Amino acid sequence: MVNFIKRVIILCGKRTTIRLTEFEWQTLENICRHENIRRNKLLNLIKDNKSAKLGLTYAVRLFMLIYANKNISPFLCIHNPETLQLASLLNSIR
Repeated sequence: MVNFIKRVIILCGKRTTIRLTEFEWQTLENICRHENIRRNKLLNLIKDNKSAKLGLTYAVRLFMLIYANKNISPFLCIHNPETLQLASLLNSIR
């Protein structure tokens, strides 16, 4: 049985809930640490670049899969987080 952890986060000034497994939360934290970006900043970027058809939790999971699958070292621009490549990755599933 998979246990989900529900966390309330604030994105763009609005409270929202994301339910992920413990492993998924750890993976998200590892990506943030590797890319030197705060979790809420990354979640805001995913939210802003996802298709309107996708829920946030689904988009976060999809992002983590794409990130792991790409396996490229500087996937995100560490020096300028505003130039992240999220749009092009999430664009492929719109």
